[in-house]
Amino acid sequence: LQDLSRRVFCYLYETGNLSLKEVPPNSIVCSKEVSASDAAEAEAFLVSAFLTESGGSTSHAAIVAKSKG
Repeated sequence: LQDLSRRVFCYLYETGNLSLKEVPPNSIVCSKEVSASDAAEAEAFLVSAFLTESGGSTSHAAIVAKSKG
């Protein structure tokens, strides 16, 4: 729900939401947390790894990221 509200807010207020589709090749994404939709949006050939403060290997984001390669 937090992810959805963040995306709607960014759309309505045109805050320029950052996208994982636009990172340089071989990026390591460092964040407090990564949502499953962020992991799904990331291009596997651009993101080499996710480094998060919270979550674990069985979180939704981790499962989505693993499924992308």
